[in-house]
Order: sequence, then C-alpha cells, then structure tokens
Amino acid sequence: MASNNFLQWNPSKVNQQDDTAYAIDDQRLGGADLEDLFPSETANKLFYQVATMVAGIGQMMSNKGYTMSDANFANLVTALANILTKADFGDAAGTVCQGNDPRLGSFAAGTRAWFGNTSAPTDWTIDPTAADGLLAARGGTNAYVAAAGGQAGTWTQPNHLHTGPSHTHTYTTVIAHTHSITMTDSGGGPKNTVLGGVASTASYANTASTGSASGTTASGGTGNTGASATAATWRPLANLGNVCIKS
Repeated sequence: MASNNFLQWNPSKVNQQDDTAYAIDDQRLGGADLEDLFPSETANKLFYQVATMVAGIGQMMSNKGYTMSDANFANLVTALANILTKADFGDAAGTVCQGNDPRLGSFAAGTRAWFGNTSAPTDWTIDPTAADGLLAARGGTNAYVAAAGGQAGTWTQPNHLHTGPSHTHTYTTVIAHTHSITMTDSGGGPKNTVLGGVASTASYANTASTGSASGTTASGGTGNTGASATAATWRPLANLGNVCIKS
C-alpha cells in the first residue's frame, strides 16, 4: 500500500526566519561558523525548507501509488527512479520523447497520420503521394474502394447534360374578323333623311377587324442543355496539413 513517512520540520513555522531575513542571513550566505552560534531561527528555516521539499516529493510519489520510506535506502532509490528526467528522454530517435517507449505506447513503422504542420514531426516523413487531396473513409461500393494509403477520385467533373421534362405551351392569339351593319326602314319617314337617299334596306361598311382566341400547343419532347465540365483548378476551402508516415 502506498505511503510516505517523510514529514515537514516545524510545519507551523514557529521561531523561524521569514523569507526576507533568511535571504540576507550571513550564515545562509557564508555557511555556519563553529565559533559562532547557529541561531534557532535560521536553523528552523533551513530545516523547514529542506523537509518541506522532501515531504512534498514523498507525498507526490505516494499519491501516484509508490511507497516512500526512509526505512530502506535501496527501495527509496527504486521508487524515485520512476520520476523521468531528460536523461530518460534523450536526444536521439527511439527514446521516450519520440513516442517509442513501450511505457507510453507507440506507432508502428509505416503508420500514416495527418498533421496540421508544414513539416513532419520527428521520426515521421511526409507522404508525397497524398498531395492535393482530401481525406475520405475508404470502402463501400462507390468511388473510394482503392487501397488505403492511395488516392481515388478526381478534381475534374465529367461532361454532363441537364434534361428538361416533356411540356406544352398555352397561348392566346388575335383572329381578324369584321362586323357588318344592315339598316331597314320600318316606318314612313323620308328615306333620304334616314338612309341618305338609298333604298329602305341597305348594307354598309364593316367595322374594323378584331377578336382573339386561345389554345395549347402539342406536347413537346425532352431536350438537353449543352455539355459542360468543371476545371481541375477548383478546390474547396480547407485547413492544410500533411499526411506523414512513421519511420
């Protein structure tokens, strides 16, 4: 069971210098002199700082599941070895900072991943075959059935037509026609007064031609627009990065 027996010295800070006095203390700056007294205020501050740091590290390790005890020096060293330092990370590829340490898990060589960086991370290389393409989930029965790591599809849309449905046109048109006028004398008035000196029954000129009619054309067949295709220069708005391969 995790535990820690490293404790603070003088946790209540009784009879000890404050930070300002300790910073300028002669013995702290020059070391204790056997001919001089070692004031308790200075000693308590020193012991408090050392013990607080040790107790803090001990408690931190205990919280992570390690037993921290002064009972066995070798066991204490083993427990403290679980604190990773720069020596554990190193500078060469293959150390823990490159993600190859089994304690942190790793990516197998050849693994591909997308990174939003201009250059590849350490121990990765940019895959040049993945340039100028979007990311898509492969499989199914349509276009994206190529092997993973390859490319499928095209930026150019093929020639295509737009077909309209069968339809009719309804129209209204004017048909030329006239109105004829026939006048008949029905009484004994003078013909010349009414009819201008003509017979009692006479026909006169027609009115101006006018009139309209409507109808519907026969249904027309379907038709196509002209063929067209997009240029290969079109690109959607995208966040750019690189597909990289783990070395």
